[in-house]
Amino acid sequence: MMGCLYSFLIYIGAAIVITPILFLMSGSGGSAGSTIAGLISLPLIALSLWAGFTISKNREKSKAKEEELGKSQKEEKERLQRIEEEQKNYLMQLQNICQSTIANYEVLPDLLYTADKYLDGAQANFRDNAYVPFWESLEQASIKLGSFTDKIRQIQFNSTRYSELTHNFNGIPPTFPLARASVQKLDTGTAVSDRMDSLVHAAHRNHDFASIYLQMKTNKILVAGFTSLGQALENMTTEITSSVDTLTDSVEATSSDIRNAVDRVSSQMEQMNSVNRERYAEQRKEAAEAAERVRTTNERLDDLRRGFKPALGSF
Repeated sequence: MMGCLYSFLIYIGAAIVITPILFLMSGSGGSAGSTIAGLISLPLIALSLWAGFTISKNREKSKAKEEELGKSQKEEKERLQRIEEEQKNYLMQLQNICQSTIANYEVLPDLLYTADKYLDGAQANFRDNAYVPFWESLEQASIKLGSFTDKIRQIQFNSTRYSELTHNFNGIPPTFPLARASVQKLDTGTAVSDRMDSLVHAAHRNHDFASIYLQMKTNKILVAGFTSLGQALENMTTEITSSVDTLTDSVEATSSDIRNAVDRVSSQMEQMNSVNRERYAEQRKEAAEAAERVRTTNERLDDLRRGFKPALGSF
């Protein structure tokens, strides 16, 4: 619109300049003057039109370039904002994973302790020939051990997801709270399950206990992928061992991903702004707190292991 208006003004200006000249020439020379004036006016008019058109096109091109540059700058700004939001989201997910992992890990000693107490009850019931209470105690122990297995699987899922996110996160990720040494302490769960297996084996050698088992083995137990008491008693030790082994491999891979992320970012430490430095310092503080919580849990697992009854002890 502005280009057309500018061209129109050029045309008006040209007409204002040319018209008096043509008038004077036509008045002084008659028809010959009119002819000469016409011949002179045509190039002048054409030149004016060309000038107006050229100026108009140049202004339109300049405006188009400005608009295109503004559009590109806006798109780049929006792209950087999207990246920043994605990185914030990755960091938040990583932090939630670490919090979930330590929370699940801290529960594990309580589950094993409770399961072992139910096994104490089952052992007493076996001595007293309390058939139904014996299997009920084992059922409750199975539920706790199944929950123990579910927690390990959740930690393993967290570990796998953590590794996936660190590949997309550009900064130093919050430290995953568990290492191989901590995971290896989870074989305490296998020790509890072994004790349960020894009680089940002894009961199957007794006709009366075995008869009650046949009536109760279909009782529903919906933990760790099991659907019945019989399924849980037969496969619990295998499931716990498999879950701990899988978690060990996953945590080792996670540790490698952390080292790679630290190596990738360490070269950029000098260029880190104050916000990133403060965030990294906060992450180190959180990692130290998580490490203390893991250490306390590890001590509880060690205490439980030392206090467990022998798997093949006398009943």
